[in-house]
Amino acid sequence: MKKIMWVAISMLTVFVIYNWFFASRRRVHVCGVDPGRMTVSSVNYGLFTEFIPQTGTVSKDTVANTTIVKVPIDELYFSRIAVGLTATTTVNNTDYTLEITHVYTTVTNGRFSVDMIFKDETPDLADGKTLRLRIVLSDPVEALLVPVGGFYKDTGGEWVYVVQREHRAVKRRVKLGRKNTENFEVLDGLKAGDSVITSSYENFNDQESFDLSDMKEKLRSSITM
Repeated sequence: MKKIMWVAISMLTVFVIYNWFFASRRRVHVCGVDPGRMTVSSVNYGLFTEFIPQTGTVSKDTVANTTIVKVPIDELYFSRIAVGLTATTTVNNTDYTLEITHVYTTVTNGRFSVDMIFKDETPDLADGKTLRLRIVLSDPVEALLVPVGGFYKDTGGEWVYVVQREHRAVKRRVKLGRKNTENFEVLDGLKAGDSVITSSYENFNDQESFDLSDMKEKLRSSITM
């Protein structure tokens, strides 16, 4: 009987310790934006290339011994696509260049298609394999660039928060140009060396300016247990 009671007391003790230990480590839920995710990026000159990311499908002609990549493209780009434009892809950590050889003018469900072939070397690809491509729409040009980020959906690219030396973020009107998946062209309002908050502005309440330290404290105060 004593042995049974001792076992029961031991199990109860383990249960109490277990719950105390893990209760003190319960998950923290963050309301709003994690202050650690505030991204500040530098504005700098660099080479800008306008391109569109697409996915193509390999079609192998065993009779003609050719490899064609068929690529559907949104009709929005129809006027920009022509025979001779190039694209890049990576296969097994090696970069390859392709060229558009035919543009199909029929638009179906908002998309048209092109045929592409590899320009120099053709990798060994299975029929039906999909490839991620970047179709190049313009030659590289030097431009003032700001990285793409969540700020754009909040401002439409009409203004940004510029971080000044005293760690204050100040709203500034800007004019942005072309965009690829990495950068915007900066046409006006910013200069090389400026620091811009490029993450989302949804918690900044459209303020004209704010102190970065104060904002981080406000965001931290939204953390609840």
